[in-house]
Amino acid sequence: MERYDTVEASISTHRRSDGAAVVVVRGDLDASGASGLRAAISAALSNWRPPALTIDLGLVTFIDSAGYGALVAAYKAARAVGAKFAVGNAVTTVRRRMDLMGLAEMFGVARPAGDPGSAWNRTDPDAGRSQQPGTR
Repeated sequence: MERYDTVEASISTHRRSDGAAVVVVRGDLDASGASGLRAAISAALSNWRPPALTIDLGLVTFIDSAGYGALVAAYKAARAVGAKFAVGNAVTTVRRRMDLMGLAEMFGVARPAGDPGSAWNRTDPDAGRSQQPGTR
């Protein structure tokens, strides 16, 4: 496990037995935290070449535009090396903001059962792939 701590965030990475990389973020994902997240993701993707990358936001207490930008960069970086990408355990406020920005579906963020909002509820890392209009 590697750690990328900043003033407001603690970021750790580990590999699952299937080779997938998991990045766990704790605390505030602001400009400082986003910098640490980008470094952790870059190292995990280049060192491990994982088949999938999951960002665990279960312990995030705050996220701003820099944090969302780092997540978009992570999505692009994972896809560039052929890894599936997902965001896991996003707290309700983060998940709802992602939904409003159109990022939740792109990131495969699942809605807990009974959570009001959009009709979709996906856990598939490929959920964000767009389809041609009129196809399924």
